[in-house]
Amino acid sequence: MALLTYNPRVENSLDNLFKKVLNDFSEGVIDSKPDSFSPRTDIYETEQKFVMELSVPGMKKEDFKIDIDNDVLIISGERKLEELEGVKYHRRETLSGSFKKSYKITDLIDVENITAGYENGILSVSLPKVEKKENKKVIEIK
Repeated sequence: MALLTYNPRVENSLDNLFKKVLNDFSEGVIDSKPDSFSPRTDIYETEQKFVMELSVPGMKKEDFKIDIDNDVLIISGERKLEELEGVKYHRRETLSGSFKKSYKITDLIDVENITAGYENGILSVSLPKVEKKENKKVIEIK
């Protein structure tokens, strides 16, 4: 049976190694400023509608644009990050820039009644389904 004992020289060297690895890894990442991002999107379906939820915290509803062009739903927006005066960032992982997502609209969607809302960092787009029409017909044989 091995007995583990505390050795401060080993602890400190492991701690220093860990710090060095983190510093080396973050080198160059701190000042990185991507010019675009793609929000994570969840799409789900209920009996009455399809729902798209885009995770876009820190944005305002004025930052988004939703259009339909030739049966394509286009969701676009831009997140701008403000630089705080007198602040030195050591890590900045929040992505900023513009995004554009496009989705083909099928004949299952009631285009006239699509709605959208923004709350708690989630942009929600509701795409109601068209009521199904009965395509049933009896053909008389002559």
